[in-house]
Amino acid sequence: MRLIISINRFTQGLILALAIILLLPGCREHPANQAYRQGLQALKRGDYAQSIRLLKKSIEAGGTNLPLASIYNSLGLAYHRISQRENALGAFVLSARLDARFAEPVYNAGVVLAECGSNTQAAAFFRQAAQLDAAGTRALEYQSQIFCRQQRWSDALTTLDEARRRAPGEPRILTALALLEIGRTNLAPAISRLQEALAQDARYAPAIYNLAVVNHRWLKNDSQAAQLFKDYVRLAPEGPFAAHARQALQEIAKASSAIAPPKTSAAMSAARPPAPGAKQDLPAPADTPAEPRAESYDELLGTARTLQQQNRPDEAVYTYLRAARAAERADKLSARDRAVREADKLAAKSARAHYDLSLYWRERAEADEAMTHLKQAVALSNSWFEANLTLAQLAVEKKEFDTAVVSLKQALQLEPDWPEPLWMLAQLYDQHLSLTNQAIQAYERFVGRFAADGRMAEAQARLKTLRGGALKP
Repeated sequence: MRLIISINRFTQGLILALAIILLLPGCREHPANQAYRQGLQALKRGDYAQSIRLLKKSIEAGGTNLPLASIYNSLGLAYHRISQRENALGAFVLSARLDARFAEPVYNAGVVLAECGSNTQAAAFFRQAAQLDAAGTRALEYQSQIFCRQQRWSDALTTLDEARRRAPGEPRILTALALLEIGRTNLAPAISRLQEALAQDARYAPAIYNLAVVNHRWLKNDSQAAQLFKDYVRLAPEGPFAAHARQALQEIAKASSAIAPPKTSAAMSAARPPAPGAKQDLPAPADTPAEPRAESYDELLGTARTLQQQNRPDEAVYTYLRAARAAERADKLSARDRAVREADKLAAKSARAHYDLSLYWRERAEADEAMTHLKQAVALSNSWFEANLTLAQLAVEKKEFDTAVVSLKQALQLEPDWPEPLWMLAQLYDQHLSLTNQAIQAYERFVGRFAADGRMAEAQARLKTLRGGALKP
C-alpha cells in the first residue's frame, strides 16, 4: 500500500514537473511586448531617447496582441519631451488612425498644433477629442485657452460652460471661468467664480493666487491680498507664481502708493501648467514634465548646424527657425535673419521644411512668404492633410479662393472623418463665392456626418436660409 502511494506521488510529481517544463516557453514575454513595457518605463523615468529606441523596437518586432495605438501615443509623448514636435505630431496622428476611439492621441495632437501656432487645426483636434471622451474636460479647457488668447470671449465661455456641465464644481474649471471674466475686465463675476472654486476646495492654490491678484491689483484691498498671497506661498512655495506672490508681499509691506504691475497680467499667467505631480491647473499633454529651460540663440544655432552635418535637414530647418525666434526675442535681428536664410537654403525639396517655414512667416503676418512655402509643401507632398488645410486657410485670407477650394477638397479626401475641411468648404461657398447650391450640399453633408459638432445649429440655420433663397429646378 505504501509502495503504491509512493509511486502515485512520484507520478504526480513527474507530471507536474513535465507540465512546468512545457509551460515555461509560453511564459516567456514576447520581445515586442517586452520592448513596449521597457519603453514605457524609460518614458516614466525621463530617459526619452531610450524610450523612443525601445518603442520603435517594439513596433518593428511586431506581435499579434500588440497595442499599436498606445505605442505610437507613447512614442509621441517621448518625442514631445525632447521638443521634436513634428515627430510627435506624426506619432499622435498615426495612433489616432490606428484606434478611432482613442481620445488621448487626438488631444495630444491638438496640444502640439496649438504650441506651433496652428490654432484652427488644433481646434479641430480638440473638438474631436471632446467628442471621443464625452466625460472629459481637458480638450475643452485647452480650446478655451486658445479662444481667450484670441479674445473670442463668447466662444471661450461656451466651451467652458460645456466643460462645467461635464464636471460640475471642478475648481480648475471655475478658476478658468474666472480668468475669462478677468480678461473681459468683469471683476464681480470673476470674484464670484474664484470664491465658488474655493468653496469646493479651500486649498486650491490657483484660485487663491488669482483672488489675491484681483484684491491687490484692482480692488486695492491689500490686507486681504496679503493673507491670500501668504496662503498661496504656504501651499505652493516653489515656482514663478510663488516668486510673484513674494514680490507682491514685499510691495504691500512697503505700503507703496504706486505699485507697478507685472509686465503681463499676473492673474492670466496663473493659467500655465504646473510641474508633474502638481494639481493640473490647466491641461497639457498627458504626463507633461515641467517646461524646459529656453535655449539661447547660440545653443540652438549650434544644434542646427550639428543636425545639418548629420544630414538631417528637416530637423535642422526646424531648429534654425527656433534659433531665429530666440534671436528675435533677444532683439538680435541680424542673427535672426541669418538663421532664417540658413533654414531657407536647406528647405530644397522637403515638404516638412517648407511647411515649417510657412508657419514661421505666418506668425509674422508675412502672408506672401507663407503662401509660397505652403504651396511648395503641398506640391511636394499632396497627401499631407495638415499642409492642405493650412494652405486653404491662408488662401481664404488672401482671397485666392480657387486654391482654397482645391486644397479643401484634397483635405476632405485625405481625412473624410474630420469636420474642419467640410465646414470650411461650406463657409467658403456660402460667404465668399456665393455658390448657393454648392453651399447647401456642403452644409447637408456636414449635418449628416457630424451631428455632435458644436457648429451644428449654425449649419442648420444656414441651410434653412439658403434653401429659402435657392432657385427651384
